[in-house]
Amino acid sequence: MAIFSSKTTVKKIIILLFCISLLVLIIINYGPISLNDKNQTNIELPSSKINQTKLKLGINEFVIEIADTPSKRQKGLSGQLTIGDNEGLFFIFPESSYPDFWMKEMNFPIDIIWFDDNLEVVDITANIGPETYPQTFSPIQPVKYVLEIKAGSSQQKNIVLGLKASY
Repeated sequence: MAIFSSKTTVKKIIILLFCISLLVLIIINYGPISLNDKNQTNIELPSSKINQTKLKLGINEFVIEIADTPSKRQKGLSGQLTIGDNEGLFFIFPESSYPDFWMKEMNFPIDIIWFDDNLEVVDITANIGPETYPQTFSPIQPVKYVLEIKAGSSQQKNIVLGLKASY
């Protein structure tokens, strides 16, 4: 007794199995495909990222993502829609320097807190808006760490020069 009645049916089944296998490989490599996703952008907020820790600054505690690679430092918060009141992006540089920051592709204003090698606040640049691009901002002395937080937070949370951070 034959399961398949013709060679054409066998070819159709082989083609169908090939197509299913190809679809499975695409989904494994690129994730589920949705026709409704064509207008969506992948915007990640610090609260949704895996590489998080907490930074204590005075009596304040921030949930931070650490930007410790050249690509993470270059991207910064660019492209994000917003940042939470107790969230931030913490930059770690290989050595102390005068890094330049700009507001390229930013969608909201920020405060920049500049830290020396000992995690002591040595400068604060507050309320920098996206409209300042392409202007750059740098600290008044060499820094090894930088924290970007929601604009106005440094004043609201009483972050001042000399305050030490820990994470």
